[in-house]
Amino acid sequence: MAKITLKNDRIIEKKFMKTKEIPLSRIVWAYIQQEDACAALCCGRLGMAVIGRIIAYESDGKKHTLLFDDVKKAEDLLKKMVLSAPGMAAGFTAENREKFSHLIAG
Repeated sequence: MAKITLKNDRIIEKKFMKTKEIPLSRIVWAYIQQEDACAALCCGRLGMAVIGRIIAYESDGKKHTLLFDDVKKAEDLLKKMVLSAPGMAAGFTAENREKFSHLIAG
């Protein structure tokens, strides 16, 4: 898993020797996806762990997927993103899906 933090209005994703920075000002929509890790792994024995992802779209349609080993960590980061960028749409609501359908299709 990458280490993902929010610092100076940027999402910073550190994975191995690489660092990726995404300015919050470019993110127009972000939401959380979650799944039961057991459902994702055939015959897995991980208990009831729930993994989380933040899916974030830039205005030009570029999609970022940020993976977390715990959905709570994803929820915490999304809350911080909303506080730092109040104009950003958050959540996978019907209204947001319709408003940003051109990003999903692209």
